[in-house]
Order: sequence, then C-alpha cells, then structure tokens
Amino acid sequence: ILITLFVVVLVIALAGHARAAESQVLKAGDVIRMKVTAYCPCGICCGPNAKGITSKGDDAWVCDGVAVAPTLIPYRTRLQIPGIRDIKEADDTGGAMRQDAKHGIYHIDLRFRTHKEAKKWGVQWLDVKVISVPQGKR
Repeated sequence: ILITLFVVVLVIALAGHARAAESQVLKAGDVIRMKVTAYCPCGICCGPNAKGITSKGDDAWVCDGVAVAPTLIPYRTRLQIPGIRDIKEADDTGGAMRQDAKHGIYHIDLRFRTHKEAKKWGVQWLDVKVISVPQGKR
C-alpha cells in the first residue's frame, strides 16, 4: 500500500510539473536548467533511414543546431549552452525530447559531427540561456 501511495503521489507531482513547464512562455534572457544530451546524424543515432536532414529541413551535417521538444522550445529558438562556443538553433526534434517534455523536463540534444564526439558529451544538466525566440512563438 505504501508503494502504491508513493507512485500515485509521484505521478500527480510529475503531471503538475509538466503543466507548469508547458505553460511557461520562453523569452530572451531566460536561463533554464536543461538535460543536455548529444547525437550525430549517423544511422546509429538517427536510425537506418536517416537522410541527414533535420525536422526543419536543415542539413544535419552542419552542426549548428539542437533537437528539442517544440512544445517547450519553439523551432528556431537560439540557445547558449555552457561549454559550447557557438550559439545553437532549435532545428530538429527527437522522441526522447518529446517524452521528457511530457514530464516537464527541458531536454535538448546537441548535434555533433561524429558519433565519438556525441558519446563523449554524455548526459549533462546545464543552465542554458535563451538568446532569442522567433516572433509569434513567445
């Protein structure tokens, strides 16, 4: 009974957290704690049918973007990620990001050129700064 009660309380807490995150409107200057993982456009990361094109139609081999859950981070939002020199733009999505978004977790997947680089990045929790949000998406 105690375990069942714990699970019910956890589910209710996560559901409330997800609604709070989804209702938040991003704006330039926001700093948000995010789960930051990494991928490359290879068949291992993106599946055997990967064509090297992001969900927004960009060349995935140009590593200037990140995958996001567009329900939390609109496409074309520009982000400053600690430890990464260049500003990155939200131009792709992935199942892990969309699933985490359902639980109110901001998750971005940083794109690298090689599988080795992506694996080396691992999973990090970082304070990511929103540089800009596209017009009409604020």
